[in-house]
Amino acid sequence: MEDGLSPEHSLDVKDRGADTGRRYRYQYACAGLFSVNLLLENSEISEVFCEHHEDIVIKYNDGTYCGIQVKTKEDGKFSFNDATTFDVICKFIRCDVKHNPHFQKYIIATNCGYTKTGNANDIDYCLSSLREGIENNPLLDNSFFNTLISKWETETGQTKEKILEVISKIYTQKVFPLERFNVSLAYDVALLTKNQDQGLATLLAISNDLIGKVFECSSYPCSDPRYHFLNLLENPEGQAVTLTVQEKMITKDMVEEIFTRHIDPTVYLSMIDSREIGQLSPSVHRLELKMDSGGIKAMDIFYYKSHKVSADALLAKWHKKYGSQEANDRFQHLNNKVGNQCQEAYRVHYDETEKFGAQMLIDVSERLMGISPEIKTTFSDCSYEHLLGISGVLTQECLVVWSKEYSDPEWLKQ
Repeated sequence: MEDGLSPEHSLDVKDRGADTGRRYRYQYACAGLFSVNLLLENSEISEVFCEHHEDIVIKYNDGTYCGIQVKTKEDGKFSFNDATTFDVICKFIRCDVKHNPHFQKYIIATNCGYTKTGNANDIDYCLSSLREGIENNPLLDNSFFNTLISKWETETGQTKEKILEVISKIYTQKVFPLERFNVSLAYDVALLTKNQDQGLATLLAISNDLIGKVFECSSYPCSDPRYHFLNLLENPEGQAVTLTVQEKMITKDMVEEIFTRHIDPTVYLSMIDSREIGQLSPSVHRLELKMDSGGIKAMDIFYYKSHKVSADALLAKWHKKYGSQEANDRFQHLNNKVGNQCQEAYRVHYDETEKFGAQMLIDVSERLMGISPEIKTTFSDCSYEHLLGISGVLTQECLVVWSKEYSDPEWLKQ
């Protein structure tokens, strides 16, 4: 009898367990993404709960909650009248009845979104219409919509008024694709927290730790040691609820700990003369005159001016992307690094009698080329040419000189 394939070198095409695991992991990735919102400035979210009444529950700063159900579909989109959506809305109705009035919102989070038709068959159309007002809403005269309402009445035992009240609080949200969702989570994490300069490996490590934290918070049993000695505590039943709910909670501190585990806060260098980006002159006249006084050739000066323009653009980009404080801290760090190399080259080539700017320029270029890889690890978008441009900025600002003596002409002082 011929030997069969080795299990190590073949796949089970009906591996239901692996597919189920992937969908749960997708749900955990969604919870991880919502948890990152805890880090945002002026965030409205105070805590995130995992597998607690809903797949995900968000607590807002005002004490109200948002319930989230995560649903995935291999092909196509969900529709308003499919079985999955019907069951989700039934669950939201029961949750709202049980916890009224604590839930202000519900979300159906999916990997594929919903079919758009622009009429009563379109869930987003209906939800938006109901949020504008339930009374005298034309949907109430639509037979398709009323059939769905009747089904929810039968299934939940609630009145039409209560069902409409809950439905008007539901939103849909397409999160990220089912395939390679961990990479999608990594990119979303980078965008939300302005960490686009981090490498993909770092962002994936953060994403995987977020998913792991959600998995931990979604699972029983409670790991708090007090859980095993409840009978010794006052009000054992109440303590059991409190401890279990705490285990399901993700806080801002937990998310921050994950980020700091992988991203060390950069301690930037600074300078005594710490001019801010907004105070820099866009002019290159002084740069031209100072480099010319050191005997530097016109073509070299031309390229240096071009590098300064590139550096100015990089600083403007940082200011827009990170805000004035972070951008200025980055600028001061570069000032310190580049300025130090320029000053060392100045000391080496200084000459009382001969112009030394050309020799100093060669040395500065080599020195900046040498530190470029180090700078690149701190600021991934800062190239060797940008470093040359920063030395041009420092020249224009009178912090780097290329000759024994230099003074601005009268026309430049005006």
